Amino acid sequence: MKHVLVMSLAALALAALPTATFADPPPARPDYIASLPPAHWSFANLLWQRPFQPCEPTACEAGYFAAPVMFSVKVEPSVEPDGAHGYVVQIVAGAQNCGAVVSSTTRAREFHSLSAEGRHNLIGERLQAAAQAVADQCGTRRTTVPTEDLRRLELPPAE
Repeated sequence: MKHVLVMSLAALALAALPTATFADPPPARPDYIASLPPAHWSFANLLWQRPFQPCEPTACEAGYFAAPVMFSVKVEPSVEPDGAHGYVVQIVAGAQNCGAVVSSTTRAREFHSLSAEGRHNLIGERLQAAAQAVADQCGTRRTTVPTEDLRRLELPPAE
């Protein structure tokens, strides 16, 4: 009887614990961006993969390096929880010799009611916020990242 009571108390204690939710690990600092020509955007299907392949309509990465700060902006296809097909835009930023990594993921549904200009502006705002966060976390000078060339990324409205 004592053994059963201990087991029951243990089961109750486990049931009271919050259920763990697993998420993808945070993205790594995009160190490969430092190998790109400085102070202008580079575009490829995947910038870490050599030789570079041209962007595809549903997959493209843009990289910008302004020593010591680096930015990666990826457009990738995704499937929403309800099964709808869309895309995500992931911004990852960091600085050389700094362990902090800043990331932002924007799902297609956040672009739903935005014009092409509005979609571009939203990505620009998120990119500038990432630049400020890197400066704050890494003690670097804030990098103003030009966003005009990012119009090359295809950001269709959500379906």
